[in-house]
This record gives sequence, structure tokens and C-alpha cells, in this order.
Amino acid sequence: VPTLVYELSYPRLKTIRPLYVLEKTLATFGTFLVIYVITEHWIMPFTPTADTPLLRTFLQLAVPMMINYLLIFYIMFECICNGFAELTRFADREFYLDWWNATSMDVFSRKWNKPVHSFLLRHVYASTIAAWGVSRSMAMFLTFLLSSLVHELVMAIVSGKIRFYLFAAQMVQLPLIVLS
Repeated sequence: VPTLVYELSYPRLKTIRPLYVLEKTLATFGTFLVIYVITEHWIMPFTPTADTPLLRTFLQLAVPMMINYLLIFYIMFECICNGFAELTRFADREFYLDWWNATSMDVFSRKWNKPVHSFLLRHVYASTIAAWGVSRSMAMFLTFLLSSLVHELVMAIVSGKIRFYLFAAQMVQLPLIVLS
């Protein structure tokens, strides 16, 4: 089932809808095709040189990268999670909340990925407070640290390089949460 938190029972559907599974499968491959086209036509041809201004690079890549980001989100949460939920007759389809309406980084980090947030909340944040008796702010820091390290590990495995961009981007959320 598409969840990271174990429960004794889950809400279940009575049957599997084969056309729904086919729809999610076709949507996954079709969206991958769109991502490929965007990457090949609007991202890969733009290879900045050492003398290319950073602002120009950012402006040229911002829109296609954001579109790819949203399409990858769609693949993960709308296609893959819902497809596996249908195959396993898993009825709870709330994989994300309205993260686009988030008013702060804190709210965004809770809403955009519910399965991971639920896992980190129960197994890292709450367990750190209960087992080690640390403060809530220290537990939040340790939770973000672990999440950032795991995301960096995944990116290192995928790309074959350790760059710490993703790690730094995630860890900078902590001061943004405090500021917001």
C-alpha cells in the first residue's frame, strides 16, 4: 500500500478498477514523455558557460524546471501512488494537501507530501522527543537533518555525485520556518 506508516487496519475498496489502473499507467508514461520533451528542447540545449550571468541562467531555466517539477509531482502523487493504491485496494488517497495555498514554509512542509510527513512525524520527531527527551525545536532540527541527508543520499545514488545542493536547500527551510 502507498503509505510509510504502519497501521493495524486501512480503509479498503471492494474491487480494483482496471480502467483506472490503465489510466494512471498511461498518464505516467505520457507525462514522462512530456518531461523528456521539455528537458530535450528547453533545458539541455541551454548550457551556460563560465561567463554567462547567473541571472540569465536562472531566468532561462526557471520556467521549464518548474514545469518539470510540477509534472514529477503529478507522476509521483497522482499517477504512481493512486495506481498502487488502486492495485492494493487502498482507499485513503490523501497523498498531499493543498500545498499551493501554504502561507508559510512550515505549512508547506506538512502539506506537500503526506506519507513522508506522517512517517517523519511519528518515527523521527515524536520518537526523538519521547526517547531522548529533547526539545521540540531540537526534534524538528533532527527531523529536517535526517530528511535532508536521506534526500541527498537518494540524489547521490541517482546522479553518482555528492553535491549537497538538495541538502542545503532543505536545511535552509528551518530559518525560513522561523522567519515566517
